[in-house]
Amino acid sequence: MKKIFLDCGTHYGEGLNNFINVFNIDKEWEVYSFEPNPYLWKEHIDNNKYDNIHYINKAIYVNNDSITFNIAYPNTDASSIYKKHIGDNYYGSVEVECLDLSEFILNNFSKDDFIVIKMDIEGAEYEVLRKMIKDDSLPYINDLYVEFHSHKDENAISENGENKETTFKLIEEIKQLGIKFTHWV
Repeated sequence: MKKIFLDCGTHYGEGLNNFINVFNIDKEWEVYSFEPNPYLWKEHIDNNKYDNIHYINKAIYVNNDSITFNIAYPNTDASSIYKKHIGDNYYGSVEVECLDLSEFILNNFSKDDFIVIKMDIEGAEYEVLRKMIKDDSLPYINDLYVEFHSHKDENAISENGENKETTFKLIEEIKQLGIKFTHWV
């Protein structure tokens, strides 16, 4: 059994550092840190102090294509594939490679592995999680921490059509699979 931590949406590494402490992540763990923002990713590479962390400059998504990634001004809200998500903090756009998370899990791990995911992918979590349910890769996950990005305003409907109701429905589907779910903020 391998111990795996997948940090989907690393940003400045805040969550990664927190989980390293919470789960006592040491050299026995395989850690994959995904960050599509090329500027933030470079900071991680330049400041890498761990041998067991694989920093990957790709957007977690539902395919292995490329996608337009909208970058927010530095030190503001996070960047996203959804331009509306960034609002007035829009800085510019770049094309980034995507990584199909379901495919990555199915091709690299087994259900016997202990897998923890922290997912903060700025709106794409809905599509990614639904695909993981559909292709049966979600049951590989032991602990799932997700920040949903359309639930904050009671009446909000996000750019991808999600709202509080669809968020709660998706969480229930995840819990029905027996996966330990925690809302990550």
